[in-house]
Amino acid sequence: MLKYLKVNKETGIEDGTDSDFNWLLINQDSFESSLEILKKYRLPDDIFLGSDSLGEIARIEKLKDTKLSNPLSLVFFNLSNSFTIIENRIEPISFVLSDDLLITYVGKNSTLIDDLLRDEHQNLVNFEQIILSTISRIYKHFIAELKKIKKEIDFLDDESRKTTGKKELFKLADIDRKIIFIDHTLRDQNDVLNQLWEMSTFTDNIAHSSFIFDIQLQQAQALKLVTIYHALIDTLGSLFESMISNNLNHLMKYLESAALVLTVPTLIAGIWGMNTGGLPFKEQDTGSYILFFVMVLLTVVTAVFLTKKNYFK
Repeated sequence: MLKYLKVNKETGIEDGTDSDFNWLLINQDSFESSLEILKKYRLPDDIFLGSDSLGEIARIEKLKDTKLSNPLSLVFFNLSNSFTIIENRIEPISFVLSDDLLITYVGKNSTLIDDLLRDEHQNLVNFEQIILSTISRIYKHFIAELKKIKKEIDFLDDESRKTTGKKELFKLADIDRKIIFIDHTLRDQNDVLNQLWEMSTFTDNIAHSSFIFDIQLQQAQALKLVTIYHALIDTLGSLFESMISNNLNHLMKYLESAALVLTVPTLIAGIWGMNTGGLPFKEQDTGSYILFFVMVLLTVVTAVFLTKKNYFK
């Protein structure tokens, strides 16, 4: 998709044409045709090269030797709401901001800008507001995902007190994987945004400073949540490990106690099985019954003694 839009300071965002536009929206499907755009404005050929993979990094960079006025390249990361692994949900979004033109590049399946246009097209009257609204929407996605992760952590915390099954351990590993990716993404992006807030050429074009303040609050909230949840995951992992060790200790204690109980009849049978003379009850017809009764009696006494000492618990 190669979409031409026009940002009007009075009415917001409107449809544009290939001869009348100031916002160009590009995605992976239209990348080949966008190469002509890159050449037209003398932009680096590789400016969008990593924008379809997690290999891209969040950054802010001033571009040189282009045909645009004061061009600035910005790359951020969004978290899509698709049902797939976390690394495929983290999608880069790239902006080229200049005085007279805004170019936006998104991944093939990204709906971020489409959602933005549908919900806020009348309220966005300049390029900086478009970028800030995009960033705000990005952080809302991350915060919403972190709240879902909190529910999963709470569920696993309850389950860990009942069972340490393989299913719960796999679930814990999946949550830990999500947290790691989100944590590194947010911290990488946070450094870039802090640089952006210090650029007066960008912030001076924002009509309401409270807009930036709201995004900074979202930044702080997301970072705090991911830090807390990362610590909770570590604690939960330690709890699972302790529960497994505790269950193993109880199992070994039970098996050792059972082995001790079985040792009594085994020892008696072993002694009376010796091929030597002088053993009691050897010549009596009821000797075997008497010996069997003694074995059972001593086994029961041993089992009762160990039970009272809680060796079977």
